[in-house]
Amino acid sequence: PSSAAAAHPAAQHAAEQASSAGVPAPEQRSAAFDAFMRIQLGQECRTISDKINDQNRPTWDQYKKDNEDRLNLDGAEQKKMLAYRAQLDAERQARLSAASKTHASIRDDDDGSDSDASRKKKKKRKREKTKKKSKKDKKQLKKEAKKKAKELLKKRREDDSGSESSGGSRSS
Repeated sequence: PSSAAAAHPAAQHAAEQASSAGVPAPEQRSAAFDAFMRIQLGQECRTISDKINDQNRPTWDQYKKDNEDRLNLDGAEQKKMLAYRAQLDAERQARLSAASKTHASIRDDDDGSDSDASRKKKKKRKREKTKKKSKKDKKQLKKEAKKKAKELLKKRREDDSGSESSGGSRSS
């Protein structure tokens, strides 16, 4: 009789019947028999100690093999691969920078994407400069227009004030 059987009188009776009926020892029982006994004893689910001590419970190594895709243990391999690629890229960049200092022909042996990229960068810089120039020109034109407008207003005010002073003297 277990501690659970001692807690329930009906469970005690079922445990006594099981022991007198030639029930196998706990280490020899199957999971199905354990489930049947739990239901008879009035226990709805297994306790933590039952789950831990279960003989049918797989080992960690077996669990890893069975659930390899869900555990995603291959992430370590992917990290190694990315680190290796980064190392190769760094080596390639070092060779290219050394080659650009000494011989441009070595750089041409590699794929031509670097020269295309540099051409694209130059074109982009040129476009940006022209945009900046056009923006500067527009700003300059606006400033000049404002100056002209201020000068015209100033002249009109002077003309208006001059005509009022001269016009006022005529009427008297």
